[in-house]
Amino acid sequence: MNEAIIINRSLAINGKMSFAGVLAASIVAGILGLLVCYYIGYFGGKPVLDKITDKFPSSRKVIFSAKDTFDKYDKVSVMIARVSPFARTYICILAGIARINIVIYILF
Repeated sequence: MNEAIIINRSLAINGKMSFAGVLAASIVAGILGLLVCYYIGYFGGKPVLDKITDKFPSSRKVIFSAKDTFDKYDKVSVMIARVSPFARTYICILAGIARINIVIYILF
């Protein structure tokens, strides 16, 4: 996602894209990234989380914290965690595993 912001910013600074174009491209890129993570969880399920924690052991604490929060607060946790830099990716995968309605997921 950071790469998309850097590219869009560069295009705006060089006058190749308007502010509205940069804003639209950033929103579309953000939604596409969230959908990728959602569908990784949707189709991959718990085995995906196990592989992530095996490959990146330091992420285990964040993932299980996000999972506990998700289990406790459900949809509200998605909205809150998506603005948190560390839990953002993992909560999206958990939303896919829990099969939250895709429209509600995108709106949150």
